[in-house]
Amino acid sequence: MASEIILFLDFDGVLHPDPPTTELPLFCRAGLLQQFLLKHLTVKVVVSSTWRSTRTLQQLQGLFPDWSQRIIGVTSEVAETNYALQFECEVWMRENANP
Repeated sequence: MASEIILFLDFDGVLHPDPPTTELPLFCRAGLLQQFLLKHLTVKVVVSSTWRSTRTLQQLQGLFPDWSQRIIGVTSEVAETNYALQFECEVWMRENANP
């Protein structure tokens, strides 16, 4: 059995340009991620985007109905540091480690 892989996902600059444009709107690249997820069934997604600050996990899952079940959580917000996103991902991994 293949082991689970966690993909920490930031939306801005990954799923769409930051800032989005009329030519490249919000989530214009989500289809590319969906194609990847269809080929890699053991990958689970944890949202590390600032979008997690204003939306619940269920709302974030609702943005991507075709692969919403693959979104299993969000990182916690921590104090601003030079490596805040990395630190938040590391904290999530420690808090959600399987014994």
